Amino acid sequence: MSEQTDDRRSRGRPRGHATLVGVRMPPDLLAALDRFIGEDGRALSRPEALRTAFREWATARGMVRHGPLDEGRRLEDLTSDNDG
Repeated sequence: MSEQTDDRRSRGRPRGHATLVGVRMPPDLLAALDRFIGEDGRALSRPEALRTAFREWATARGMVRHGPLDEGRRLEDLTSDNDG
């Protein structure tokens, strides 16, 4: 079994409580998004890139806490073996 990095586990569609936000983007913003993806180096999808860019923007302004959300364990994965 290969070991995954923390970065890899936090990518992709957010689990749990997330709301779909559909957005239409004009060509200049879409081109900028694609440039962001190309410069980022992580082969992000457009939705991942939008989440990443927006989180960076909101974090820089103190609107959200620093770093990706720590979702912890899912309810169905909780047992007395993993308490504490």
